[in-house]
Amino acid sequence: MEYGVIIPKGISYIRKQIPLVLEDAENGLTVLFRELLSELYEEMAHLDKRIEKLEHKLETIAANNEASRLLLTIPGIGLLSATALFTAIGDISAFKNGREMAAWLFR
Repeated sequence: MEYGVIIPKGISYIRKQIPLVLEDAENGLTVLFRELLSELYEEMAHLDKRIEKLEHKLETIAANNEASRLLLTIPGIGLLSATALFTAIGDISAFKNGREMAAWLFR
């Protein structure tokens, strides 16, 4: 805002607006700030690609695991939760019932 450049809140706005801000030679940004912003944007893009690869690996794990596939059928349970629960719990038969598992989760 110091330079009159305003981007709405939200990562999707940042992804769309940063390249436009960097291209705009008339917005008054200093060369140093442009370089820093460009480096940060490149780092964000790199992290986005890394996250995408990790999500693909989780999808493969979940697809090859019956327990994870069943967990994914529960409303509110997504890929990350299903694979994390399976990894943390392992053998579900270690619990007598759902209440015991819930107590273990919230210990």
